[in-house]
Amino acid sequence: MTEEQLQKAYDLIMTEAAIIAKHFPDDVLKTSVNLYEQGYLQFKFGNIHLAEELLQETLNLALQTDDFVNHACAYRGLAEVMLAKGDIKMAKSDAQKALVCFEKAGDTVGVAGLKNLMAQINSQGRSL
Repeated sequence: MTEEQLQKAYDLIMTEAAIIAKHFPDDVLKTSVNLYEQGYLQFKFGNIHLAEELLQETLNLALQTDDFVNHACAYRGLAEVMLAKGDIKMAKSDAQKALVCFEKAGDTVGVAGLKNLMAQINSQGRSL
């Protein structure tokens, strides 16, 4: 994605956040998914610390739901942030938790993507 596309996506996600806050203030799942989107875009913008904060908040909310894909996405996002920070141990831990959640959800696409991420984590871990 280009910087312009990322910014447009971010603007739309922030509009969505306002709608959720106004019309669905108690919907933990909607809030969690929106925070994930915000956090992941901040990661793509290179704002690692803000991304980590948003994704941790996402995970805290996600774990209040029974949506395993939501749990998995939060863990996967945190794994990517930890990898970018060079925290291989936490990246592996979060990626493993994401994998378990994707498997519980029966999400084969998520599982495949996670295995690719885990290979990246293992590769970076070996190069340290």
